[in-house]
Amino acid sequence: MKSKPTIGAVLPCLDKRGGVRHFLEVGNELIKRGYDYTIFTPPESQSQDWFDFKGKIADWRYGIKADILLVGDPQLLPATPKMKGKIFVWVLASGPYKKMYDEYYGKYPFILINRWFQKDYPKAHLCELGVNIKHFKLKKRKVLFYSGGERGLHKQGHIIHKALNDIPNVELIELKNLKNDELAEAYRSGDYFVSWEMEGGFSNTSAEAIASGLPVVTNGNNCEPFIDKVIVVKDEKKLREFFEDPMKNNTWKETVDNLLKIIL
Repeated sequence: MKSKPTIGAVLPCLDKRGGVRHFLEVGNELIKRGYDYTIFTPPESQSQDWFDFKGKIADWRYGIKADILLVGDPQLLPATPKMKGKIFVWVLASGPYKKMYDEYYGKYPFILINRWFQKDYPKAHLCELGVNIKHFKLKKRKVLFYSGGERGLHKQGHIIHKALNDIPNVELIELKNLKNDELAEAYRSGDYFVSWEMEGGFSNTSAEAIASGLPVVTNGNNCEPFIDKVIVVKDEKKLREFFEDPMKNNTWKETVDNLLKIIL
């Protein structure tokens, strides 16, 4: 049986920043799958206490060597001739870094974390990043909606209730029979407002919720004057996904699934 390749990442530091987290999270996911993963850093960055990293950290003074090497910081690219392994350039940012990356485009395979970069590097691989949903867990949220009672069938409150009522971390609250001051206070007490109206009319409640500082999740109907200020989801399935498990398809598992297809 063919052994799995060793994989390394070259980082200038292990500071508390997103660009470092990428490589730590990817490393933990690779280790779960049985890969040997090492981060190569300078001697002053041999330890960190802010992240539970399961892999190895090596002093790059003693050589940078692995079957596959991921290099993200463009300032490290001039040192790549001294590295031993198949090198992939992980493009982490644009702006002032673009010129530095440009010098190595075509020399090494490029991996892009953002599809926006594809216009600059059309032959590069796209590998968008994820989030650790086991660590960053959904909190309990108060989700408000308005059904309008017997005369409010066009509000389609029954659809909202069916989609969200049994989600454990959602407290679904119907706004009904409230005086004006009570309604304003109710908006201020919520976390989200959901509107699922039929076409034709104006969504007063959505406008009021936005004015009160609430994110509004909606099918878009009757929110046209302020459509750029709401979160539009296309159907009831997507509405449920938004509240039940919004990032389930954007985890580090998906990132590493894609990464392995590229580097192997």
